[in-house]
Amino acid sequence: MKLNILSTVIASFIVLSCNLNIHNGSDQKPVLPPTQAPHLQKYSHVQIRNELKRNWKLIEFQHFTKDNLIENNAELNLNPNPETGQYSAYFGCNNLFFILKDVSNNSLEFSHIGTTMLDCDEKMDLEMEASQFLTGKIFYIIQGHFLELKNNKGDKMRFIAEDWD
Repeated sequence: MKLNILSTVIASFIVLSCNLNIHNGSDQKPVLPPTQAPHLQKYSHVQIRNELKRNWKLIEFQHFTKDNLIENNAELNLNPNPETGQYSAYFGCNNLFFILKDVSNNSLEFSHIGTTMLDCDEKMDLEMEASQFLTGKIFYIIQGHFLELKNNKGDKMRFIAEDWD
């Protein structure tokens, strides 16, 4: 009897270990697939309009010159990462990643904003101002190959589609 119980416990442990042992490297912590990542599940149903799903190059923002924005390769990538469902942005130093929490009536709400932690002295001003701009509800307008974002204060960012010729 004890042998049957011990065999059952060991078999159950092996089955559970196999199901949870999803690794992204030999010595790294297990990674859950997006369908099992609880913090992303509630956002998996959020869809954005197809015309937004592009990589957008920043060409106008506050006091920054167009040359400065191009030099920093500032961009907003609204193609969701297939593994995490997150979107991303880059403003010259760190990679930003986020969830589009609410998409309705030509508005986007950026949430769960994260970033890598590099310190790039002269490029941090653009990154800090852009990160602050993207916090909260943002209204958008698409005109041809241009995307314009506006916040509640009336500040705006203007982008051009990367794939536009």
